[in-house]
Amino acid sequence: MWGGFAIFWEFQALTNAPKDNAAGWIGPLIGIPFVLFGLHFMFGRFVLDARLRDRTEYALTDRRAIIVSSLFGRRIRSVNLHTTSEMTITEKADGSGTIAFGAAPPYGWRTQNNLWSPGTSQQPAFEMIDNVRSVYSIIESAKGR
Repeated sequence: MWGGFAIFWEFQALTNAPKDNAAGWIGPLIGIPFVLFGLHFMFGRFVLDARLRDRTEYALTDRRAIIVSSLFGRRIRSVNLHTTSEMTITEKADGSGTIAFGAAPPYGWRTQNNLWSPGTSQQPAFEMIDNVRSVYSIIESAKGR
């Protein structure tokens, strides 16, 4: 709704603005940031999320799960497998899925990617990986050592 209204506003402001004075351009200028935010809500966040996923790598050792991402700078998250209290697996019909490490945040807290900056979820996770069950069993066997 935000994006649609902002684009409608901008279109109306541009078509109805008097062109003979500078005051006629105030409406269209005010609408530009709203259109940009609307476009980000509608499309940009998905592009940023896909780009972040393309630039994220997961590694697994006998002691740690490591997540390296590099969208706006390099970010390394490391999870100690022996002290992790909880792991949650979410599997899709095609066998892909997500493994989240640690206890989930309280109900109502945003756990997925943020609208403004993708990849800022509270909980470290191996997201959208293929063959999630086999990775989960490898992690379980590493925890048992």
